[in-house]
Amino acid sequence: MSERRLAPLTVNELLTVQYPENKIIGGDLLDVGGLMLVVGPTSVGKSYFLLQLAMSLVTGTAICGQWAVARPFSVYLVQAEIGRRRFQQRVGKLWANFQSVAAAPLWLESPYDLKLDTADGLRAVEAEIVQREVEILIIDPLRPFHAGNENDSQEMQRLFDSFLRLQFKHNVAIVFSHHDRKPSADNFGKSIYETRGNTIITDRPDTILRLRQTKQPTVVEAVWEKARNAAELPSKQQWTADRTTGLFTVAEKAAVPADRQAAACALLKNGGLPLSELTVGIMQSTGISQKAAYAVIDSLQRAGTVSKQLDGTNRKVVALI
Repeated sequence: MSERRLAPLTVNELLTVQYPENKIIGGDLLDVGGLMLVVGPTSVGKSYFLLQLAMSLVTGTAICGQWAVARPFSVYLVQAEIGRRRFQQRVGKLWANFQSVAAAPLWLESPYDLKLDTADGLRAVEAEIVQREVEILIIDPLRPFHAGNENDSQEMQRLFDSFLRLQFKHNVAIVFSHHDRKPSADNFGKSIYETRGNTIITDRPDTILRLRQTKQPTVVEAVWEKARNAAELPSKQQWTADRTTGLFTVAEKAAVPADRQAAACALLKNGGLPLSELTVGIMQSTGISQKAAYAVIDSLQRAGTVSKQLDGTNRKVVALI
């Protein structure tokens, strides 16, 4: 057995490495090699959303019509949530909304005995990732794809170390779904503490999207609870499930007029501006309120036109992408 060797870089060597563009979802919600959790109660629509997400990613189309996708990505989705026949029907229903768009490969599988915390299971997935040049792995849901106790920190550490191997060795982003625990007096309404299992399940992801059922059967509340690399989390939204198409769409808001968006872009043409300064500039150039100016900036961010970042003084700065 050969001796393992590490390969550290000097600061100057590191700074000269040409890494590829790493954005997947606009607003820095998910990067190449990142880890994302989609969590919610049973039957809230997590599996439908993950299929819609996969199809948006392979076609490069905006997720739920809101969050820009950098380009088409190759995606491998494994699921053990429903039977293969029902899964086939669900895929057909959703794909009808995307099939006219040029797409990167979308690979789908429903394995019943794949365990990603075992050497055999990890090797099997790695082989598919290499052979099919997979960029994003989607796991729906987490529980059937590991053999451990989800409440045991060491066993969950072993599983997430397997994820880390895939992320770093193959530069693969991983998106997985997981269930909430049943509500109790101790955990009701406590956000990440609603998530079932050990806290590693919520600590390790870069991004967490929580789906909650509302009083309306076809309306889901979507909350971005965590986005490690984003300067600002998107606002809480209401999503409507279309029973005909199977798609989630964001509840309609009044469209932001194009002249307001153009005014904001004009203010940014010479470089980024602090959020407060850009807001005032939009208000002065268009005569709109502060709230309406924020809506202009949010619409440009969702479209992938601008980004928000923190500068050296911890101020939010908006810049054209």
